Amino acid sequence: MADAIRYNRIAHHGAGVLCPPGNTIEAIHLGVDAGADMIEIDVRTTRDEILVLEHNTFRPSAGRDVPIKDLSFSQWQQIAEEEHNAPALATLEAAFNAAASRGVGLLLDIKDGGIEKLLARLIRKVGADPRTLMLAAPSDASKVILRSLDPRLPIAHKIEPNDVESFSPKIIDTINTEGVFWPAKLITKERVARLIKKEVLVYAGPVSASQEMRRLRDECKVHGVVTEFPDVLATI
Repeated sequence: MADAIRYNRIAHHGAGVLCPPGNTIEAIHLGVDAGADMIEIDVRTTRDEILVLEHNTFRPSAGRDVPIKDLSFSQWQQIAEEEHNAPALATLEAAFNAAASRGVGLLLDIKDGGIEKLLARLIRKVGADPRTLMLAAPSDASKVILRSLDPRLPIAHKIEPNDVESFSPKIIDTINTEGVFWPAKLITKERVARLIKKEVLVYAGPVSASQEMRRLRDECKVHGVVTEFPDVLATI
């Protein structure tokens, strides 16, 4: 198993609420300023294989929704300048540099399958310490590819919010990743204890209410809470 540093306060999309819609370099810095020691960001690729920060599959352009991967990075930058309907796309390379400059970790929520080689190549290029990362893979196939590319990379088992209803606790017995990134609804004291016994880091969220932050941290004893309000989490 790869080594991973434990982080406690994880800002969802950077400071997504303080700097809407998040997933920007400014949001990363504001998240750190608000008390986060790790930043969760979403990763996709453009047509010319530039890894960028973006939660949604599509962005609006000229009155229609266009997949992020259908246009080049420079085309998206031009659209942002001309239409002013969304912040310019930030590159993952810039996010790595921002995180390194502030001494925080990155939880990478990989949204597009098939970008594993691009991601491993970029991590080597920027010289990021794998221990400061957690890669939430989109599929079992993605996990296998990431392992083969660089066994030092910590990988998280991810469950999307819309998959909560199909969750089975039996899945804990088969998890072979360094971490999990699960919705708060799935987090119980018993499940966290089972995961900790397997030496798996538990990152839960995103959550907004301070009461839920306390439940996850104090009752369930997760390793890290993911929240849109890192400033609130830092005060409890």
